[in-house]
Amino acid sequence: MYRTLPPFGGDQRAVAEIVNGIMNGKTNNTGTISLATGNATTTTITDARIGYDSKIIVIPFSDAAEQDTSPYAEFEDLSYTTLSSSINSSVTTIPVVSTSGFRSVGVVRINNEIISYTGKTTTSFTGCTRGDFGTSNASHNSGDYVHGSQAQASGSSAAIKLNTTGLSNGITLVDDTKITVLNTGVYNFSWSAQVNNNSSSTKNIYAWIKKNGTSVDGSNGLVSVHGSAGGVDGHTIIAWNYFLNLQANDYVEFWWSPTDQKLTIDSYEPVSPAPATAAVIVTVNYIAPQSYSNVYVSAQTKGSATLTHFANATSNKTYAYIIVG
Repeated sequence: MYRTLPPFGGDQRAVAEIVNGIMNGKTNNTGTISLATGNATTTTITDARIGYDSKIIVIPFSDAAEQDTSPYAEFEDLSYTTLSSSINSSVTTIPVVSTSGFRSVGVVRINNEIISYTGKTTTSFTGCTRGDFGTSNASHNSGDYVHGSQAQASGSSAAIKLNTTGLSNGITLVDDTKITVLNTGVYNFSWSAQVNNNSSSTKNIYAWIKKNGTSVDGSNGLVSVHGSAGGVDGHTIIAWNYFLNLQANDYVEFWWSPTDQKLTIDSYEPVSPAPATAAVIVTVNYIAPQSYSNVYVSAQTKGSATLTHFANATSNKTYAYIIVG
């Protein structure tokens, strides 16, 4: 604390010293506050100098605060492995190098055969249904690639599944499908899916979004995927982006419906010179209100003020404040 005058003033030397200090910025109306953690969106400043009409200026005061950013996220569905030994067309346990990244229950593709499974160990898929979704049972060789896949019956619908969080700040993935925001605002959602058509003719796929479980009118897209030819399946990438006005803890899901069960959404292994292909990629970024207004005084009373900010999980995110009036 800098020197102050007694209630009834002081001599000329004391007054001059304090006035000079004020002119040099040495005042007693400053402090620091670290934002509450645990994804808190408010933090309370307790300071007896705050009045009902005080103006409070807040500026970053630590590296963590200086590096604070608007919410953003990137999620993918990416999984592939290889067979650890050859299999015939009827076995219901599929031996693989690793099941890391694959869902506990799901679907895989080996060459042109789609296989659903009900369980997994670290090195096998168990409870397999061979030749599922209209494909044919087949034998496969050790070293053949096993691709993570999403499949469903013709005309049915389901939420797109995601299994990898690449980046996340204020946006989380819940239950493999629900992209959940921790802060109110306008968000830009961009997504793409790698679609495979194993049938011999052109088929269609519908894709749209749901907000808190309700389909968003106007968000649907219809894409035609050409059929297989010369032993090569038809492929395409579908992609859209949406602006959505969301409240804290709202969630968004991407949904799809194929007109034929041989339409699947698949991951692929690296093929030189290209890297691996994700079945689905979703990116999200907060676009409004302006991110520079991230930390602001939303309420105040005598002796305290409430700071509102982005959901915070970072310790030592410290801000300096100046009280005026």
